[in-house]
Amino acid sequence: MSSMYLKLILLFLLSFKALALESTDVLSTQILKIYSKNILVVNRGLEDAIYKADHAKFTSDDGFIARGICLKADLQTSHWKIYRVVRPQLVSKDTVYKLSSMNQSKIPPSLLKYSKVDFSDYYNDVNSETVSKQLTLQQDRIANYDLPNEITDSYLYKKKKKSKFDNFINKNFSNQKLKEDLEDIFVELFVSPISVATRFDQKEVHYGLSFFNLGVKYQFSFNAIETQRKIIDPVSREGYQSKSTHYDSQFQFNHLTESFSLLSFIEYDREKIGATYYPYDYYQLGLLGVKLHLIENDPRSSLFDISYTPTFESITFSNPGSTSLDLFERQGVRHRFKIRMYGNLSKELSNKTEIVYAPMSEFASSNFGFEDTYVNGSTKFSYALGKSLFWDYILEYENDELRGRVYGFRSDNTIQTFRIRYLVDL
Repeated sequence: MSSMYLKLILLFLLSFKALALESTDVLSTQILKIYSKNILVVNRGLEDAIYKADHAKFTSDDGFIARGICLKADLQTSHWKIYRVVRPQLVSKDTVYKLSSMNQSKIPPSLLKYSKVDFSDYYNDVNSETVSKQLTLQQDRIANYDLPNEITDSYLYKKKKKSKFDNFINKNFSNQKLKEDLEDIFVELFVSPISVATRFDQKEVHYGLSFFNLGVKYQFSFNAIETQRKIIDPVSREGYQSKSTHYDSQFQFNHLTESFSLLSFIEYDREKIGATYYPYDYYQLGLLGVKLHLIENDPRSSLFDISYTPTFESITFSNPGSTSLDLFERQGVRHRFKIRMYGNLSKELSNKTEIVYAPMSEFASSNFGFEDTYVNGSTKFSYALGKSLFWDYILEYENDELRGRVYGFRSDNTIQTFRIRYLVDL
């Protein structure tokens, strides 16, 4: 597949997702009543343009809470079936939530029945006529039991008295949030029985693991991949064995503000092709990058974000044409721009598309411009064979200008990979 064709595919995916995921109205709301089977009543209804079968997500200052489907709507209230509840302990009558429309997103097939069944004769103990009474009783309960004797001792009063900096620190640096995020840890084991590439008619197998969490505020990941390749020289038709090792680790300080996160990462690579090392050692260190969240309906599977990380790079590689271990070394800063687009195509099928554009500024060069740009674009389609087992198809394009310039052959490569992946929830 030509590089131009792949670029057109990635551009199409980007355009499709950008059009499909649109931001809509956001309302503040409170819970009036909680039924069994995750049915909630909130104080927003027809007068707020909420209708039966609406699809929305609930969030608070603590982050994403749940998604919901509207079962029925009265003038001032609405009933919701919530699902994908991330933090059940955060569902409370004493919290103000943000209700954000997700009508552009598909409702899971297993829950479609809730948007079609007529619930008008059900859950009638809370309706528009009893809203004022419910709210009055709720406020009386708070006044009689929840508030301290002295208003100056109340949490809200003390929070108001704090400076903006104090509130910022309390929101973003929390031992309790760190503990909760570290409890949500997963391990993935994967193996690729077949992978083919256009460069030198490569055939390869790889295997590895990922260790990561799905925290609300603190997110980390660690990945290790071992790859075995067989390369055919296009002139001599002589075969070479290739082995590569890749490690990377990332930490993200999620949502420092509503739209921005901070991130850092480190990567290490080594690859040997016959007697040639490219690279022998390759370190990339991004101490502090910034990520802009454009869309995030679900931080696990439905998002669109852009990040920039200035990255210190150190690479050593074999001298071309030398039969001994004669190494070159180069250091510089690589400006790493990355776009991520995740989306669910159906209940079983999902897509993750990532594009990296990373020009280099070498320390030893008197020219402060960009050179030896590295480009990588990949799109992965995952099909769920079960709750923990997945079948992946990955289409990847890369263009490494440094490799092409040093060794005098084509710098681009297109790789197609089929992979089996198993997810373990720790």
